[in-house]
Order: sequence, then structure tokens, then C-alpha cells
Amino acid sequence: MTSAGWIASPVLLPQLLRVKVMTAASSTSFSCLPNATIAVGVVYNNARIQLAERAWELASLRVLGFTRGEVSVLLLGELGLEIAAAIPLGFAAGYGLAALLLALLEQGTVLGLRAHYLRVHGIAANGLLQAGLALAQQVSSVFVAYLVSYAFGRISGSVDAARVRDYTRRHWVPLVALAGVAFAFAMLCAAPLLDLFYSSRFTAARPLMVWALLGEFCRVMTQLWSLGALPLGALRLWIVIGVSGPAATVVAYLLLAPVAGTLVVPYATATGALVQLGVAGVLMARRGVTPKPGGAALLAGSLVALALLAQALAR
Repeated sequence: MTSAGWIASPVLLPQLLRVKVMTAASSTSFSCLPNATIAVGVVYNNARIQLAERAWELASLRVLGFTRGEVSVLLLGELGLEIAAAIPLGFAAGYGLAALLLALLEQGTVLGLRAHYLRVHGIAANGLLQAGLALAQQVSSVFVAYLVSYAFGRISGSVDAARVRDYTRRHWVPLVALAGVAFAFAMLCAAPLLDLFYSSRFTAARPLMVWALLGEFCRVMTQLWSLGALPLGALRLWIVIGVSGPAATVVAYLLLAPVAGTLVVPYATATGALVQLGVAGVLMARRGVTPKPGGAALLAGSLVALALLAQALAR
């Protein structure tokens, strides 16, 4: 799993297919008008084609005594059944395709950075980087599994900002506190964990792992804050949050590459994850989803504490 594995997680795609259609929110958006016009045109054109292809059949029904209304009901009823079956499949395919595109973007970004990292720093440094990233992602996977398989499913059908806010706040303090403790413990135990899962030669990956853990903590918090992104903002909001992370990661990598040395990838991914968390926070706050003041202070304190701990352990 890459450093963006929580977005590309195989648990997430089935959950996205369960998202209910947000018709009320979508129909009020002016940007949906061109798509609605195209959809009406397609349905109308399909009806004209069916009418032309079945002209003799419909004429035969008229000869047999069917009225115009009965023939119309027959033709339009078939179209209605086709539309009713196509709409949920279209929404599911659209959300699934969007999830796939974001996953490919995340994967492509990380693979591109890793390829450059391998060329500049060599195979040995790349092996240490892989070990640090892999263990960091194992820590975050516990929280991501809960958020995307349970919490997301419970809130995915709600378009009420107040309900989404209340649901997010109920999870906020327990998850932020638990995640903060878990990631801090993983940072402190980075060297023993690397020795346990790999060998003593990989303990040199501790600086890489602790900064990767900071980035994974930011990603878990982004997932927590943006649980209601799809119900409240549909794909527009979700895609903006998803794209902001890889974009910031690339920019951070280009800026830090000359000075960060072998730590450039963890630095860049942590920076990208922090920017993504900020983007998610701003966009969700604009839709009324905010933590309580104490919860916001807890998150800020956890970020500062983990950053200072990573800085101390990476020396």
C-alpha cells in the first residue's frame, strides 16, 4: 500500500457504491444543468429511435384494437423501466470511477516520486524508505478500516449538515486522542518494530518511519473530518480534497529535494497530508461541519506534539 493507501483502500470502493443519490443537493446546483440537458437529449433521442424501429409493431397493435394511450403507455413504460435501472447503476459507476481515478492519481504520484528517489539515492535508501512507509501505513490502516467500513457507511446517505456535524463530533475526541497515542507509541517504538518485522539493518529507517507516521496521522484525521464530504458536496468536494494531497506532495518534494536528502519523501508526504487536512477542514467548515473548540485544540495539540516527537527521534 502506498502512502496514499487510505484513499485507494479496497474497503473504500464498495462503500462508495452504497452512497445514496443526493438528488436534492444536486438538482439545486447550476453546474448540473448542462448534464441534465444532455441526459434529456439522450432519453429523447432513444425514444425517437425506438419509435422508428418499432413502427410496424406499434401499428400492428393499433390494428388489433389498442388505443393511442395504451400504445404510448407500452412504449413509455419500457423507457421508464430502462431509466429506473440505469440511474442507480450510473451513479454507482460514476462514484466508483471517481474513486479509481483518485487512487490512480495517488498511486502515480507516489510511484513517480519513488522512481526519482531511487535514481538519486540508490537501492539501499529506497529499501529503508519502503520499510518505514509500510509500517507507518499498517498503523493507520486500523483507523482507516473503521472509518471507511463503518463510520462512512453510517453517514453516507445524509445530506443534513447538522447530522453530519454531530456524527463527526461524536467520533472526534475518542479517535483523535486514540490515534495520537497510537502514533506517538509507534514513533517511540519505531526502531524495535523495524528490527522485529525486518532486521537490525533496517533500524536506520527510523527517521523515515517517524515522519511517515506523522503523514499517516494527518490522513486519518482528513478521513475523519471529511466523512460527510460525499453526502454534502458530492464528487466536486470529494475530488478537491482528494487531489489537494498529491498536488501538495509533488510541490513539497520539488522544493525539499535539494535540502532534505533521504528524508525528502517522508517530508513531502507529511507536508502533502497536512495540506490535505487543512483543505478538508476549510471546505467541511464552510458546509457547517466543525469540531467543538476543545476538539480543534486537541487536534492542533496532537499535530504539534507528533511533529516535535518526530523531529526529536529523527536526529
